[in-house]
Amino acid sequence: MMDANFVMTDNGGVIEVQGTAEEKPLPWDSFMELKMLADQGIHHLAELQRSAIEYGVAAS
Repeated sequence: MMDANFVMTDNGGVIEVQGTAEEKPLPWDSFMELKMLADQGIHHLAELQRSAIEYGVAAS
C-alpha cells in the first residue's frame, strides 16, 4: 500500500510527486500503475474543467 500525491499537467507533464510506502516497499510496477491512474484522472478532470469553461458553468 502507498500514499501518493501526483501534480501533473493535462498532457502528462509531472510537476510534483510525493509518496510514502505503508508497511513494506512498493514495487515499481505498482508505482507505475498508480502513475497511470493519476494520468487518467488528471486528464479527465482537465476535460471537465475545459467543458465548464466552454459552457460558462460557474463554480459555486
